[in-house]
Amino acid sequence: MCCKNKFCCEQMQFHIYEKEKIIYYGTNFREYAIKVTINKNNDSFVLQDIKFCPFCGKKLPKDLRDEWFEELKKLDFDDPLQQNIPEEFKDDTWWKNRKL
Repeated sequence: MCCKNKFCCEQMQFHIYEKEKIIYYGTNFREYAIKVTINKNNDSFVLQDIKFCPFCGKKLPKDLRDEWFEELKKLDFDDPLQQNIPEEFKDDTWWKNRKL
């Protein structure tokens, strides 16, 4: 990430926050993906993970999905997707607090 933007470039930031959201950014796992529609009605889609910004080409930060599960396991959450986890793990607070 760089400059005044939260993301690598203004185009990335625009597409993450635009109404159509063609770029998905998952805050709790720090994941980036492109939304790919799979039918002509645009009502069904899949997310394709990306490792580089499609606009400026910069390498995106490593996703933290594995670390999220590991941290919750340390706190005795064996099924965090089905359990009531601490609030800090519901967004980017947990990894920012740990300076990941």
